[in-house]
Amino acid sequence: MVGIYGRYDWVDRSTPERDRFVDFLERVVVKKRLAKHPELFRKASPIARVRPDAPPFLVVHGSGFDMTDGSRTQSAATVIGLFLNEIHRGHLKIRAKEVI
Repeated sequence: MVGIYGRYDWVDRSTPERDRFVDFLERVVVKKRLAKHPELFRKASPIARVRPDAPPFLVVHGSGFDMTDGSRTQSAATVIGLFLNEIHRGHLKIRAKEVI
């Protein structure tokens, strides 16, 4: 899984931007209010899915670049490609062992 500037905690309203995101979730995605259904939002949060047996994650996050056009775009794309290739190679090795 590669997350690029994702929202991983659906209950966090600590900044105006995060508050707007929760408002969007309430109106468009979940169609329920966080205040009345906090457990629903917690369970839907990607952060709640983190566990030792979860698939590999690469989270691209920060400030100062945009994946569509920026000085760091190529570097980020390269790292994402390397990550996915490594996961794919590992998956092929596991499948090969299963065949043998």
